[in-house]
Amino acid sequence: MNRRKFLFSGVGGALGSMASLNAEGASKKTPPKNVHRHDVIIAGGGPAGCSAALAAAKLGADVALIEQYPCFGGVWTMGTLAIIIDHQNKTGLMKFIETRLKKDKHAGPFRKDTNKFVYNVEAMKLLLDDLLGNSGAKLRLHTFIAGVEKKNNSIESLVSVSKSGFENWKGKVFIDCTGDGDVGALAGCQFHKGREEDGSMQPGTMYGLVGGLKGPRVRNRELRDIFEKAGIQIPYEGMHIFRQDGMPGMGYLMPSHVYGLDATDAESLTDAEFEGRRQVRFVVDVLKKHGDQRLKDLFLAATAPCIGIREARRIVGKYYLTKDDLIKGSQFDDGICDVEFNIDIHHPKKEEGMGLHLQPVTPYQIPFRCLQARDCTNLLTAGRCISGSFHAHASYRVTGDAVPLGEAAGVAAVMAVEKGISPSELDGVHVRRRVEKLRKEW
Repeated sequence: MNRRKFLFSGVGGALGSMASLNAEGASKKTPPKNVHRHDVIIAGGGPAGCSAALAAAKLGADVALIEQYPCFGGVWTMGTLAIIIDHQNKTGLMKFIETRLKKDKHAGPFRKDTNKFVYNVEAMKLLLDDLLGNSGAKLRLHTFIAGVEKKNNSIESLVSVSKSGFENWKGKVFIDCTGDGDVGALAGCQFHKGREEDGSMQPGTMYGLVGGLKGPRVRNRELRDIFEKAGIQIPYEGMHIFRQDGMPGMGYLMPSHVYGLDATDAESLTDAEFEGRRQVRFVVDVLKKHGDQRLKDLFLAATAPCIGIREARRIVGKYYLTKDDLIKGSQFDDGICDVEFNIDIHHPKKEEGMGLHLQPVTPYQIPFRCLQARDCTNLLTAGRCISGSFHAHASYRVTGDAVPLGEAAGVAAVMAVEKGISPSELDGVHVRRRVEKLRKEW
């Protein structure tokens, strides 16, 4: 331990430095009692992390998946997102998950929008339990990443904290699927947060499970009309209710915008959880009081276990995807994810609007180089914390793209282990070929 050093990012990384220093101090006083050794260590069990673990395990890797919450799925389950966007052009694992949910009658279309489908949240949770539980991967819930042990520019292990105390997770390749770029920040990688001009980030959204719905679906325009006719300010103009297949009269309400949220700051997250639940309760009360017969028996069954986060850190990689790439439809020799979704910016500040700004893109690709951390040789990223600008992130952050990004990271990690090299040395063209091959095998 004496020859190693816990590192943290100096780029707006106040929380990262505190987590790192706490882990170092605690582990010096009480050395981690458990040391886990795996070839591939994945931090974060959301859509990207689950996909990375399933892909790596399918290729026979010794892989561990570490998640801070009590279930896998991230925003799919803990955030109760209930809708998957930009799935329509995907093969491989994303198509496999969609097919399984629809076959079991746990998913259906979102109106006539072919690039979105609504899923049953509990069914998704159980499906991921089954897939991961049968994958052969080492699975760990209720566990936070608290620090990084790094030698030169390579990670040697992650330090976690949980009911089991401080533990070491030693590996050859590490994948940051935390969404917030926690591992990259702790490892000293440069990262960006928010808009380039002022650092402002998109608001978070708290969901609520509601019951008592009757008759035809209440559309977004009708929900806005209820607030307008009542003379009440709507918290979020893009409000929707996503009916749950197999749960008559129930759906997930997306009613809120929580502004000023910094997902890398625990105080900010605490305030956001309170404000998010307040907004859900407020909206349910307004809809019940001022809505038509379809909403007169509306009730709030539950709020989501945690607020949904749209953005935090973006770890700088070997390639930095920009708005220009999206507008001109950039294609790459190492392209590992095809994206068609709009630039979708939920106004970062309340005074800028209570809705969102959409800008069309030309279908483009994300190159593997966006997943290769520039400042750490054996670290890959996947999901919304990959390398890109504020505007680019506003398009690729959706979970229909997080899945193939995780899938590609898992494949690349295995390739690096097989070759005995760091993932920074991988040829992205070769990674793309291996990814395309795997996507035909699900």
